[in-house]
Amino acid sequence: MIEPADASRTSAPLVTPPAGPVRGRAASGCSQFLGIPYALPPVGDLRFAAPQSVPRWDGVLDTSEFGPPPPRFSTLGPAAVAPHRDGEDWLTLNIWTPELPGAESAAEATPDAEVAGAVASEARAEGTASGRAGASATEAAGASVSRAAGASVSRAAGATAGPGLPVLVWIHGGAYVDGSSAHPAYEGSRLARAGAVVVTLNYRLGIEGFAHFPDAPANRGLLDQVAALEWVRENIAAFGGDPARVTVFGESAGAGSIHMLLTMPAARGLFARAVLQSPPAMVLDAGLATEVTAEFAGLAGVEPTAAGFAALSPAECTDLMARFVRGQTRHAARWGLAVTFAPPLCPVVDGEVVPTDPWEALRAGAAAGIEVLIGQTTEEFRFFTAGSAPASEARAAQRVALVGPAGRGEEYTALLGGAGAESGAGAGIGAGPGAGSGAGAGEGAGEGAAAEPTADASAEPGVPAAEGPSPDTLFEAVQTDRMFTVSTLDAAQAHSDSGGRTFVYVFAARPDGGIGAAHAADIAPLFGNFDGSFAAVTHPRPHDGDRHLSAEMRQAWVRFAASGDPGWPAWDSTHPVRVFDYTSRTDTHPFIDRWRLFADDPARPLGLREA
Repeated sequence: MIEPADASRTSAPLVTPPAGPVRGRAASGCSQFLGIPYALPPVGDLRFAAPQSVPRWDGVLDTSEFGPPPPRFSTLGPAAVAPHRDGEDWLTLNIWTPELPGAESAAEATPDAEVAGAVASEARAEGTASGRAGASATEAAGASVSRAAGASVSRAAGATAGPGLPVLVWIHGGAYVDGSSAHPAYEGSRLARAGAVVVTLNYRLGIEGFAHFPDAPANRGLLDQVAALEWVRENIAAFGGDPARVTVFGESAGAGSIHMLLTMPAARGLFARAVLQSPPAMVLDAGLATEVTAEFAGLAGVEPTAAGFAALSPAECTDLMARFVRGQTRHAARWGLAVTFAPPLCPVVDGEVVPTDPWEALRAGAAAGIEVLIGQTTEEFRFFTAGSAPASEARAAQRVALVGPAGRGEEYTALLGGAGAESGAGAGIGAGPGAGSGAGAGEGAGEGAAAEPTADASAEPGVPAAEGPSPDTLFEAVQTDRMFTVSTLDAAQAHSDSGGRTFVYVFAARPDGGIGAAHAADIAPLFGNFDGSFAAVTHPRPHDGDRHLSAEMRQAWVRFAASGDPGWPAWDSTHPVRVFDYTSRTDTHPFIDRWRLFADDPARPLGLREA
């Protein structure tokens, strides 16, 4: 809603960035601005076009509500979102900042200050942070912001008043077909109070954002993210942020998006640092993406072009995806691992927007000047198997043959069996599905979901072989490694080899009553949001240990955004990693031996197989 330009309310912060005046509201120790459009609604002639910038508005934009979620799809139904306005202006972003009048200073607002101070002291005592990071740790550990909270915000368009805070731009997950920045799990006030300006955004999903057409730009969802980052570069100073210290961070498909952004010419110069949380191996080459689009078109009875799909409404496209996933496994022989994506709509190496293999691009130095923090959870695939029947030995062996290291399946199985749950190769991998409800209640469901039925009537409870892992351990571990470990560590190694400063972590905490250190179990602690449907799956009974770990993770992320050093050694030949657990530590990466078995079968864009 646009108010007259001279409208005034003393109870809400008013900011005038170059985009136009916006009025937010004070909430949870921050100033909050929701549903700001960063591009025109992608409808009509703009539906499958690259995002178009929004002309400057003259009146005051009310930003008290989230923008409408984009069309989204999940095999379990879209996740719940916070109250939002209706409409088709899907391309919006949200900002939380402690920098504006009416917001409390970070030290006053956060209950984590004591814990954060301890975290900063620990980092200095261990000597893992450089002198530069040691200074920034004080700021990131809950110190007051550099400018007084009551300073005037009536700034000239684009002007800054001092260096500004680091900026964290969140890209949500959801298998590139689901998700929304309005999900309560991503409410950014607690993270902002740790010493950053936090931005979350929507982008086009599914057919709207990732179907591959000959007559439309490829990877439109990624181009939306670029447009949002351009908006941040031009406008974030007015909200107290430093446009020279922008860090993109995201989980699952959000992390996969960031992997693409690191290699995309269109994104060059838009961010200084990147945090990738569980980046999946979900990338297609153009040949496979073209065939996937043709299958969608045949099912819908339209031409496999943007013009053809324009005859379908977004709602009809959502229904089309539901019909598509029910039969997509019949393409397993030709599409290979891609049939485990439900549906296989994801980034495409099209030669222009994403120019080349993103792992090879990192190795070639495409992002050498960008500092990267990258990691995963230790039991990623448990998110997709929780609540399923136990795997039989035959089913586990079949899965190793399908997705395990090519030609080294027996070695892989032996390594898992010899390691044990608490030693190096098997650290964090339990004996079977954890307690709790099915995993699909939150964002991120979808990677691998097509291959995982909710029940397997033919499966018998697995019995561990005398010298081998249990079938459940093997079944989950090999899919964790193929989908996440290999993608993550191949990217980390490639970036490091090119001279890029790289830091690696694993999340190993197993929350009380949850589903283990599963995919997405790091989201609730990072944002500090332990309420709602998402945390009900991963953290149903949060305790003081979870809250301490939560503060520790936030300080590491903010410290990295501020200085480029999260507080532990960079990745090198010794493979150091920060293990986030109820007693965190810096150690050698626990999955190194498993990862090495994939050396001849690395992460790569997926293509068509010969039938």
